[in-house]
Amino acid sequence: MEQYIKNILNNTSWGRDFVFRNLTNIIRANDKNIYVILDYVFRNFDNNMDFIKRLSRYKDLHIRYIFMKYLIEKLPNKIDFVYDDILK
Repeated sequence: MEQYIKNILNNTSWGRDFVFRNLTNIIRANDKNIYVILDYVFRNFDNNMDFIKRLSRYKDLHIRYIFMKYLIEKLPNKIDFVYDDILK
């Protein structure tokens, strides 16, 4: 499933919008899909602020944790762009 999502995101013109609209269902279908999505989103940080905003405030706290951990490990210099005050 992860390879399918990766192909949709990287090889189609409609994949980004499809994944954004169906984010919850895609994540529920396979927990590992979140990592594929995060790789895609953070590869082009500035053009994916809608994804970043949505994931940074995601209702499922486990997914939000994965997002925050990924952000801290991969792009710690971007924390201030995502969260006004990380302690909130």
